[in-house]
Amino acid sequence: MIHLCLFKKSSLIIGFLCLLSWTKVAGQQKNLILDHYTDREGLTTLQALTITQDDEGYIWVGTENGLVRYDGHRFKYFKYNSADSTTIRNNYIKLFSLDKYNRLWLISNESFGFFDIKELKYKRLKISIEPPRNVFKYRYDALNDITYLICQNGIYTITGKKAELKKLKLEGTEGMPFTDFIVLEDRYIGSSIFGLFLFDKKGNQLKRYFRPGVTLKNERENDFLNLYYEKVDDMLYIGCWSNGLYTLDLATGQMKKYLYNSKPNMQNGIISIFQYPLFGFENSLLLGTMDGIKVFNKTEKNIRPFTDFLFPNKEGVEGAGLHFWQDQHASLWIGTLNGIYKLDPKKQLFDRIAIPMVDGWVVNRMYVDQHTKRDSLLWVQYEYATLHLYDLIHQKPRPLPAKLEKYNQIESGNNDFYIDRKGRLWLASSLNGIVVYDKNNDQISLPHIEHKLGKNLNFLEIYEDREGTLYFSCIHGLFRYSESKNTIEEVTEFNSYVTKNKLGLYVRDLCFDSKNRMWAIGMDLESPQQFLYCQDPFTKSFHAFNQKDHADLNQLPSFENIICIEGDRILVNSYSGYGIGSLRKNQLAFTSYTHIGKTPMIANKMAVSDRNQNVWMCSDNGVYLLNKKQNRLSVFNRNNSVIERTLNSRIIYSLQSDKLYLNQKNYILSCKTDPFNYEGKDQIRLTDISISQMPGIKPSNFNKLILSPEQNSIQLHFSNLNLTNSQNNYYEYRLNGDSTWTGIEGSELNFNNMGYGDYLLEVRGYNSFGVLSSKNYKAIFSILPPYYKTWWFETLIFLLILVAVYSFFKFREIQYKKLTRIRLNIARDLHDDLGSNLSSIKILSELSASANAGSDKEVLKHIAEKSRSMMGSISDIVWSINPGKDTLEELVHKIQIFAIESLESIDINLHFEVPDPIPVMAIPLEYRRHLYLIFKEGINNIAKYSSAQNVHFSIQVSSNTLVMALRDDGKGFSLENKSNGNGIGNIRSRADEMKARLRMHSSSVGTVVEITVNIP
Repeated sequence: MIHLCLFKKSSLIIGFLCLLSWTKVAGQQKNLILDHYTDREGLTTLQALTITQDDEGYIWVGTENGLVRYDGHRFKYFKYNSADSTTIRNNYIKLFSLDKYNRLWLISNESFGFFDIKELKYKRLKISIEPPRNVFKYRYDALNDITYLICQNGIYTITGKKAELKKLKLEGTEGMPFTDFIVLEDRYIGSSIFGLFLFDKKGNQLKRYFRPGVTLKNERENDFLNLYYEKVDDMLYIGCWSNGLYTLDLATGQMKKYLYNSKPNMQNGIISIFQYPLFGFENSLLLGTMDGIKVFNKTEKNIRPFTDFLFPNKEGVEGAGLHFWQDQHASLWIGTLNGIYKLDPKKQLFDRIAIPMVDGWVVNRMYVDQHTKRDSLLWVQYEYATLHLYDLIHQKPRPLPAKLEKYNQIESGNNDFYIDRKGRLWLASSLNGIVVYDKNNDQISLPHIEHKLGKNLNFLEIYEDREGTLYFSCIHGLFRYSESKNTIEEVTEFNSYVTKNKLGLYVRDLCFDSKNRMWAIGMDLESPQQFLYCQDPFTKSFHAFNQKDHADLNQLPSFENIICIEGDRILVNSYSGYGIGSLRKNQLAFTSYTHIGKTPMIANKMAVSDRNQNVWMCSDNGVYLLNKKQNRLSVFNRNNSVIERTLNSRIIYSLQSDKLYLNQKNYILSCKTDPFNYEGKDQIRLTDISISQMPGIKPSNFNKLILSPEQNSIQLHFSNLNLTNSQNNYYEYRLNGDSTWTGIEGSELNFNNMGYGDYLLEVRGYNSFGVLSSKNYKAIFSILPPYYKTWWFETLIFLLILVAVYSFFKFREIQYKKLTRIRLNIARDLHDDLGSNLSSIKILSELSASANAGSDKEVLKHIAEKSRSMMGSISDIVWSINPGKDTLEELVHKIQIFAIESLESIDINLHFEVPDPIPVMAIPLEYRRHLYLIFKEGINNIAKYSSAQNVHFSIQVSSNTLVMALRDDGKGFSLENKSNGNGIGNIRSRADEMKARLRMHSSSVGTVVEITVNIP
């Protein structure tokens, strides 16, 4: 038993081998095509020295220019950086080995350690024993968790998670330079330039072998380089530096030599040996040589070039073969001096059937005879030419039945043929009308055509509905076959309908849905207009839908083909895509599809539906696969399969074998559809990440990341690690649970200048077969707001505003108190100083006037009057600036006092109409002064000029609106008379300053002064 486990995912490989068990080998092994990865795909190095795959599905490549990781879309390089101790120590990675702890053991100059593929960091191993020198190869025993290092100074082992390094003791080989080493159930086998060594597990040397012609005297000439052991026949295969391949029968000890270059002095170096279990290599070994990849057939005992197994006209394998690796999905990876090659089983699904198609003729119709036990006969009718029969099993033409051959001449002008469910072949030709060949009794019949043109109707196409009724179309309308009469008759209800509605009589591409409703493409021979017809066989109703009235139909300018897919839905092909529709309440519900992503579709010619209800559409650019479960479209062409660009190719489907057949220029391609319907288990992974102002971030750290406001530009790379035609993988994303998914260009997603907040990112993907990933990628991350939008900053601003408002009102309060003190001081000073002095003058003047007589007495009286007037004015000023008088009540009292003093002494009756109590209202200083002086002026005028008997003073208060009025019943005066002095003008100017509404009216029955003011 071989303990060295080359493939960790054996169960997956076995399952996939079962999937491919149908693949033929004999006669079809030349179908193989390879993917080639070079600088065109981003592999910016030439030498792919060693390859492996980790558990997640990443491909790792050791190159002469660093360690490389491939995710299906990007080659990411890991190189030495002198400023970073976690980078690899040397860029020349000639070999490595991956263990179950995600450690990739590397050999670099003067350094021995491993690269952690999860942490993406290199760690150097501390060695306490004699270090391994010049490691030639690694072998990892997954069963026992042992990594073997085959070195110039012996064999070393690395075991366990602690990576304990030990030297394997093999008696008699101290310091021996080994080139390869394998571990069997009971023994070790090591190769060296000193020969081949077989040891038992206890370390005792059992036997030593030399290359024929080599002895102990020239033991250094053995040049053994690598080993491969096969348990079935106990055979050891040995590759040499320059002497080709040797086989060693361990039971007999017989050794044989095989060369791939038989010329003298030619290089025959075998760099690597590998067993690949698919596509005819089951009994062969793949050899990596300096002259490319070779294949050693263990039965025929010969070495052939690997290119003999490749599809013609495809690129071969160039450069020395350095390494082989079989991945989790049974794909073969080949490292060479000219990049990487990959043999992907999922790209070998189309088999080439080398039947001799007529070169230069266009295929009009193909049928696989479903009345044979298997797909053995293929009927092909070339456009406006003859009918041909091919043997699919033996891949050669077969003659037509003799009775049918009579009607299969070039001059017959064959238009179409059909094989009905009874196995009868119907041939429509311009010369013979309709010819029926019944192969069961080898009889020809010519049904009668009930029409004045007879067989000259020139039927163009033949179809059969779900009940077995045959239909024939021509430019004169639609016809059908009557089995009981053996006649072909008009479908009168259809022909009458299209004639009455002035529609085209010629219909083509008839199909019948699950309700046996007939759908067809209608042609108007006098215009480019096309129609979709639908006829219900039960109600006999017809519907015609034109492009002009249906925007989605108009997206498909040229209808090429129509088929019925699942249920009652139809699919229409055109030169610019396809559309899917159905009849709903006598209306056409139709949606067109013209692009794959942003790439326009090209020339869809024909479509078929398989048993899984997937739709295959044939185009000039290859074949489109519409996966109905996933509603995804995939394309297969010369870029990812053996399908070549073929004009007017046709595709058919055989239900009994579940196979597709597609004609190419000189051959037929076939494939089973089951492999295209596998349930994918792909999981979307974040493979790389870049965040502004955050270098060195790893994908594993992105989830639940909190970013600063400046880290709001994010670049993400995704992959489902499905490496088959990965350029056709498609990805979509959504944020915060949006109902719609947005497509991603390629595999890179960019967010620039994102706003702050919490985000839930979801990404899903479809592989190249249109299968949706089984597990989406989800990440939660947050972008912090800028400081000026944080809660604490907003709280601080709010508090500052509160402080500012408080300070403002506090300042106003302080200023008001200060102003109040000033006003009090002024009022006190005026009252105390000027008032007292004027009072003294007044008293002295009165005393002097009473003591004197004559003119002096008059003068003194005049001084006393002026003093009294001045004292009144000063009293008014003191009152107006006194802050204790800033109320409505004080204002009213002041006016009342003045009115009483001025009017009662001259016998004028006063009437005060004021509320009791007077409403509380603060009156600003200026307003108080203006109001008082206005009414003081009015009272003075009444006293001097009115001769009034009664005076009414009233106030009204509503909210902040004050209405004050003064009315008398005097003789009045003219408001425009300038001889009245400045009093009227002062009243008006004061009212204007308060923005008050002033109403003054004077007549022979009295005077009214009313003012309405809004108190601030």
